[in-house]
Amino acid sequence: MKKRAIVIAVVMALAAPAAATFAREMGAYDRHHQWHEAEWWHEHHHAWMHEHHPEWAEHHPEWRNDGDFDAHRHWHEREWWLKHRHDWVREHHADW
Repeated sequence: MKKRAIVIAVVMALAAPAAATFAREMGAYDRHHQWHEAEWWHEHHHAWMHEHHPEWAEHHPEWRNDGDFDAHRHWHEREWWLKHRHDWVREHHADW
């Protein structure tokens, strides 16, 4: 039992820096070479974030219903879909 606890402690100690680095790396530079984390991109340039880094939403389930991609992989906000393609919303996102 002691050996298992030691193994778990070692694994957690090795994983913690990697998880912290990953969280820190979830972001991008803007056109002025200013770094912004994923949350900033979600708040300020929502469509850009979903088009260029859809994987960021994997860590934020609350972001997943913000909108969706069209057939050309261009992101549209949920409100755009509701206004322009209500039939598509009914078929693909009935929960909106």
